[in-house]
Amino acid sequence: LENLGNPPGWELEESSHLSFFKSLWFVTVTVSTVGYGDISPVSFLGKAAGIVFIVVGVYFFSTNISHISMLLQSQVDGNGRY
Repeated sequence: LENLGNPPGWELEESSHLSFFKSLWFVTVTVSTVGYGDISPVSFLGKAAGIVFIVVGVYFFSTNISHISMLLQSQVDGNGRY
């Protein structure tokens, strides 16, 4: 997505004005503790895809953590090996 750039009219100008989308990107990356790192998307589509991947990842992990915990505990109790 980053190689495609922004669609016409969707340019994200670098200014001190904080738009809704810039705020959404900042809050999503900060709250999810992903961090910005050395490589981060700069286009609208790249940031939108990043937000989607972060939200899906957090949802997937949070819905499966109890199952993972149960499997680890059953292995400790000796019920996980046959």
